[in-house]
Amino acid sequence: MAEIKSTLELAMERAKKIEVLPEEKEQLKRGEYASKAKGILNRYLNGDLNIKGLIKELAGYDGNARDTIVVALLLELVDTIDISIDNKRSLEAIDILKQNRVKPTLDRINKLCKDFNEEKGSRYKKIEKEIRKRLDGIGISGTAVQPVVDYDERWYHALASLSSEYEDRLVKLKGELLDLDTT
Repeated sequence: MAEIKSTLELAMERAKKIEVLPEEKEQLKRGEYASKAKGILNRYLNGDLNIKGLIKELAGYDGNARDTIVVALLLELVDTIDISIDNKRSLEAIDILKQNRVKPTLDRINKLCKDFNEEKGSRYKKIEKEIRKRLDGIGISGTAVQPVVDYDERWYHALASLSSEYEDRLVKLKGELLDLDTT
């Protein structure tokens, strides 16, 4: 009499016959390494892993795996760099992973972010003065008057213009980081 097989058993028999091409295996490994890189990066950026821990974590992988994870980490780290935030941890990790070969570019990124924040503060104060002057012109003045610059249309335009200008420059510097040898 014939044996009745479950759907799972039939599926498992068919799965045994499927061959995975070498290119597909390599693609699966790269995906796995990219996932590991994201996990390492998240722990590092959240402060759960310091730079020494990051290096130690990478040392646990051999040649090709390590190289693939480092490239994925670098891509992710460069992507995290933003003109308006503190990029210290990202830049520190990039410097270590690139073996101190990108210091001039990292310094230019730091300077660009610093310049952006200074210019942003300067424009904020300028618009605040303009609002005060306008309010004073209609008879509203005094120490209790605190202009709300953040909701002023001029501030939106000034910030958008400034951000666009500096973001364009940052994109070029990020490109330099990625162009300078992959590891």
